[in-house]
Amino acid sequence: MADSRAAAAHSTPRRVVVIGGGLAGIAAAAALARAGARVDLVELRPQLGGLLRSHGRARWCNDNAQHIFLGCCRHLTRFLARLGLDSPARTSLQSAARIPVLDFSGRQAILGSRGPIPALGPLAALAGYRLLSTTERLSILRALAAIHRAPDSTGAAGAAGETFDRWLQRHHQSSAARRYFWDLILTPTLNAPPERVAGSAALFILRQAFFGGAAGDALGWGVE
Repeated sequence: MADSRAAAAHSTPRRVVVIGGGLAGIAAAAALARAGARVDLVELRPQLGGLLRSHGRARWCNDNAQHIFLGCCRHLTRFLARLGLDSPARTSLQSAARIPVLDFSGRQAILGSRGPIPALGPLAALAGYRLLSTTERLSILRALAAIHRAPDSTGAAGAAGETFDRWLQRHHQSSAARRYFWDLILTPTLNAPPERVAGSAALFILRQAFFGGAAGDALGWGVE
């Protein structure tokens, strides 16, 4: 009798409650469901997504969203596919990076796509980028070369606990280079400004984006 009760209990799907409908909560709920559990996902807000979504276009100043993801975020893209969110109606991902940039004075430029040779990726992206001077573009290329040469993102970041802001200062990046290149890519990707981002995290993303394979620097975003 005891054995039959144990067998029945074992065959009954466990019920699990996951608190929080951000990316971690959704991933946990999906994994539990695949394992056979009955899952209730509880979220305070009316929509799922957490930091992956915005409060709304009309209230952009209260925005809490991770606005974009990069092609190098392959775990995320595979997870979106598993959830059925990789269709053009739900998610858009460029085949190659091409970022139209418009500054407050009305100047326009294209932060262009990678070249056909992977090693020329950053060079091709910056070659015709008119919002930065030749000196500033060369400075960015030197900083990217330092990232490429480093054995890993921790080594590239230098001292433990160094912020990406401090790393940019050490590599003599101008305010324009920061505004029109580094901040442009990393702030919406990591959802925080350079002074609040660990150098190792920022440099890991940059290594993967520019030196981690084809289309690593392409932009992806959710379609509302």
